[in-house]
Amino acid sequence: MGLFLFCSGKGAPGVTTVATATAARWDRTAEPLLVECDPAGGDLAARFQLVPAPGLASAVADTSTVGVSLGWHSQPLPIDALPALLAPASDAAASVAVQAAVDTGILTRAAGYRPVIVDAGRLQFASPALGLAKAADVVVVMSGDRIDDLAHAAATIDLLRQNGAADVRLLLRLRGGIPARRIAAELHIAVVGDVPSDATGAQILSGRAAPGRAWTRLPLARVGRTLALVLAAARDHPADPVGVLEATR
Repeated sequence: MGLFLFCSGKGAPGVTTVATATAARWDRTAEPLLVECDPAGGDLAARFQLVPAPGLASAVADTSTVGVSLGWHSQPLPIDALPALLAPASDAAASVAVQAAVDTGILTRAAGYRPVIVDAGRLQFASPALGLAKAADVVVVMSGDRIDDLAHAAATIDLLRQNGAADVRLLLRLRGGIPARRIAAELHIAVVGDVPSDATGAQILSGRAAPGRAWTRLPLARVGRTLALVLAAARDHPADPVGVLEATR
């Protein structure tokens, strides 16, 4: 079980796509739950032609969810029927729902029953998702490998550590910029993999194409599986602060 949060510092490095891939490739016997907690608004309902209710907003308003796994409020995505707790598209409504999730502790309680994979989007100083990051078993910060990307990633990593996040790791999109080992050493952080270019996988994970039988062989699906294994083992294997674990291609 456990609470695992994905976020970024700036830009759109694919947090929702990778969080979805990780949840979709988790061991299904553990009943993983994907949760949208981006205060800027959820994307999954629109991407998969669903409605955002039931979802995060209904879960935080339901007093009967105390101590349960939140399954009543989830909806299956058309990717192997992955259960997802969807957020409202409105930034105002989503921000309120995320803050309520922090205040009520429903996600940390649910994480006692099943793995909870959280998409927190861009993490800023005023983001209510910072409270979830503090409670998470592992926080994964996504970033590109260019100097400007890494400057924002470093600021986000500092923000997380200052706010009590216990285990922060970095997931890179390596495109010929600074090498991963140098990044790991300079930011004093474990790099847990590299997100490859995969147009077909991205289309499936964003609802623009249907997954076929062989979708799990695609690069993004394989990275999702690697991340699922790494995060599932996180409690027993603390991160080497300057280690690099290569994602499977």
